[in-house]
Amino acid sequence: MSEKQRVVIQPHEEAIIGVICEPRFDDIIVDQMQAEISVAAAKRSAAPVILDMSKVDYVPSIGLGALVGLSRRLRQDGHRFLLAGLQAQVRTLFTITRLDKLFEIRSNVDDALAHLKAGDPGTGSDSGSNAQ
Repeated sequence: MSEKQRVVIQPHEEAIIGVICEPRFDDIIVDQMQAEISVAAAKRSAAPVILDMSKVDYVPSIGLGALVGLSRRLRQDGHRFLLAGLQAQVRTLFTITRLDKLFEIRSNVDDALAHLKAGDPGTGSDSGSNAQ
């Protein structure tokens, strides 16, 4: 039997879109996310990466650390990295830890794509609420 897909890469012309399909961003999800995003990014040089976290309602410290590390690696390889769809409690965690200053955070994937299409520079999060 195949392992359950907890992270899915959705095909898109303008960006690499990764979707977290589980509510808890635990170590199993972290490992799969890093592997799936890394493979997809290696295939599409400099394509922006959007991580849809709209189903995630819990992010432990291992998840935060993994996102920071992935962001650094992607940026070193010339990719922009955006987070999309953070639920209110996850968004609060990013604000408290000041990670909202490090990541480009958009309210949903469509907003992230529009943000990229408009050519907005990659600086911090949006000013609107990201609660879903």
